[in-house]
Amino acid sequence: MSSAESHEASTDVLVVIPTLNEAPNVVRLASRILETFDRVEILFVDDGSTDGTTSMIRSLSKLNNRIHTLCRNESDGLGAAYFAGFKWGIHRPKYRYFLQMDADFSHDPAVIPLLLASADRHNLVIGSRYCPDGGTQGWPWRRRVLSRAANFYVRALLRIPVRDATAGFRCWGRDLLIRILDKGPLCSGYGFQVEMAQRAVFAGASVKEVPILFVDRRLGKSKMSARVVWRGMRSILHLAVESRIRKSWGTVSAKAPSTDQHKTLLLALGGIGDTVLCFAMARQLRAMRPHDHLTALAMWPQSADLLKDLGVFDEVLQHNFQRESWWRSLTCVLRLRKRRFDTSVIAFPANRMEYNVVHWMIGARKRIGHDYLLGSSAAYFRWLLTLRVRQILGTHNVEENLKLLSGIEGSRERQPTDISLGPIEPSYRVYAERVAKRMDKPLIGIHAGSSNYKNLHAKRWPIERFAELCERILEEFDVQPVLFGSVQDREINSTIKRQCDDVRIVEAPTIRHTAALIQRCVAFVSNDSAPAHLASALSVPTVMLCGPTDPQEIGPRSRGSGAIFCATNCGPCYRVSKSPVNCLHPRAFHCMERIGVESALTSLRSVLPRFHVRNTGIGVGPNQVKVQQVDIQLRSMAH
Repeated sequence: MSSAESHEASTDVLVVIPTLNEAPNVVRLASRILETFDRVEILFVDDGSTDGTTSMIRSLSKLNNRIHTLCRNESDGLGAAYFAGFKWGIHRPKYRYFLQMDADFSHDPAVIPLLLASADRHNLVIGSRYCPDGGTQGWPWRRRVLSRAANFYVRALLRIPVRDATAGFRCWGRDLLIRILDKGPLCSGYGFQVEMAQRAVFAGASVKEVPILFVDRRLGKSKMSARVVWRGMRSILHLAVESRIRKSWGTVSAKAPSTDQHKTLLLALGGIGDTVLCFAMARQLRAMRPHDHLTALAMWPQSADLLKDLGVFDEVLQHNFQRESWWRSLTCVLRLRKRRFDTSVIAFPANRMEYNVVHWMIGARKRIGHDYLLGSSAAYFRWLLTLRVRQILGTHNVEENLKLLSGIEGSRERQPTDISLGPIEPSYRVYAERVAKRMDKPLIGIHAGSSNYKNLHAKRWPIERFAELCERILEEFDVQPVLFGSVQDREINSTIKRQCDDVRIVEAPTIRHTAALIQRCVAFVSNDSAPAHLASALSVPTVMLCGPTDPQEIGPRSRGSGAIFCATNCGPCYRVSKSPVNCLHPRAFHCMERIGVESALTSLRSVLPRFHVRNTGIGVGPNQVKVQQVDIQLRSMAH
């Protein structure tokens, strides 16, 4: 690896510092930051300084390749400067974390490691003056009162659980920052800090406040004035009014229906993987009702993005009924009720009482859903549906979703069962190409995590098996294993990385970036999880490791793919139910432990093209493999 590549791999933190006439501070500040943490690079965003700051930071960037400059000709506010700086960093995939801080030493660079330590577990970390052990130093009493009053004003109007919403010392995770900036323009002045915090909370981010001592500036002139304070208060009032009158869901795409159009609603309230498995039904629905106005309502933002890219819906909405307050959820439902949908369909699986109540309250004349095998009528209020389709044990989720269309009038011509993703935009393909180019070998994707919801972490193969599999892949195949995951998978991936140093870790910013990179993989190995279903939908040969879940119901559908399943007396034990996974075996989830590394390797040998296998004397078998272990089967789901 060249020195430039080594430097790029080791610096994954960008510190964004706006400057306006900060000549006395920038040189000392840059030196202190770079000495504090070697993972850090600095971006100075200068707004036309007149005291020589611009020439100073340009000279610094020429002397040190860890210092960058972004010079703007206009001074249109602190928020605009940060926005430009963040956008600059987002376009460079190597940065995983983004710090923002003042240029006047009010924020101590020695605290940077503390913020980054919490950033491994939280999407947003705020250096707070008003959490326990935090404080200010050198402020007159008027300034202290003003700051306290401003934060009380913010909490009262915006109702966000952040003690120091006006703080300017923060560390952002890349994924969250992209989602926030993609929502459009923000306040240009100091209200920018508050609006960013509000968007983070509304996005369901994990926010952590760590105590700092805020020291008043010693050199240079403060930009705070009565006019700035008034503009900030006005911006916050505007945010409060907007948040009250705006819709409770995020409209991802919208096209208004005509008055005579038949209106159909698809409720996709399952996980991201479940959403992928309803793609075939969505396409068939559009083929059956080509002139309907089709609306989709997704639980998760990632699901909404995928449904929008599918290209079959006139409108895609998103509302998280699990995380939003009851009154926001009620507002969302009542707004949908006003639309007077003719038909609503709730995608499989969704056997919770709350989901059927939402389905009923939306008020469509025809409400279609499943009659589930587990749970009584009282348990999930199935009588609120006007048409129920009986669940059949062992039927794949794709087919269960297609059965829902039996209650909809329209063309009965059966379309091909197509669960493929919609087209991936060029910008995401460019990102994937850049990442793949750095790897310098064909990629094998690996996802070792899974959701924690309803004890579904039990679906995970042991971490040490994944580490051993990566070692064996490197020995046997001329490919690069890549660990996929989000913030919640970081600890798992780091553990595997410690045991197999040559494996690479990728945390893609969004679900679209993830899909683009998975598409470049020659194979994908995963637990039963959303990335596994994405890989299958992208026609990437997929090996799914199943224990509590039944591969006949959730296994990959792409050609040449399959699921390794341990046939035990008690499994599969997880069925579609509102109850969490509960293992009755003396050794909890022994079924996952019994899947050996050799089984996964045998499956990979069957799906990888011959030229990816090193010259080890091991041949490549046919696409459909029966693993030669007594209690292991590979159940191919190809069609």
